[in-house]
Amino acid sequence: MRLGNERQGVARVKAQGVMMGMVSDENNRWRKRGISVVPMRYRFDYLSNFYAIVSVYAHDGAISVAHGGIECGQGINTELNVRYSGITDALKNYYIYGVTVAEVEVDVLTGEHQILHVDILEDAGESLSPEIDIGQVEGAFVMGLGYWLKEFMVYDNDTGKALTNRTWNYKPPGAKDIPIDFRIQLRKNAPNPVGVLRSKGRFLLEVFVLN
Repeated sequence: MRLGNERQGVARVKAQGVMMGMVSDENNRWRKRGISVVPMRYRFDYLSNFYAIVSVYAHDGAISVAHGGIECGQGINTELNVRYSGITDALKNYYIYGVTVAEVEVDVLTGEHQILHVDILEDAGESLSPEIDIGQVEGAFVMGLGYWLKEFMVYDNDTGKALTNRTWNYKPPGAKDIPIDFRIQLRKNAPNPVGVLRSKGRFLLEVFVLN
């Protein structure tokens, strides 16, 4: 990944292991820009065996897949429908890698901020469905934005009742909160020899790259 030429004259990045830096805009005293590069290395552990039942109906050849997973947009049903011969050896743990570059503009008087550019590169092995994987990365990143910047739980000190119990006072990210320039790429030609069809799991790893 590389930053566009229009940003190279504005951004000043210092490399010290993890590249991080602050951009000083001398033309504006109250609006500052920051740029950061955050790498990620997350270990994928097989905690136990997870079973699925595949039923093929003789009458019309229809196929039904039953599993214990929760489908919430990550494409588990699609990936379970991929034909696979089975696993003969013990499943092995592996690492998932990624890196995020983000440029943010902040009003130092009001705290108002705008995410100008975000580039994410993630190692998904040989993706079974690139569209689903990219959507998962996008959703996880926006979820992380909400976790770190907007979604704060406030409780009554006496009763413990949640005071931020509706969207009037609990603000999840909306369409205006996503980065203006938001680009996702999956690493190419990077098969995972111990994964299903050489793929890698994703979960919601982009939440961690915002830390």
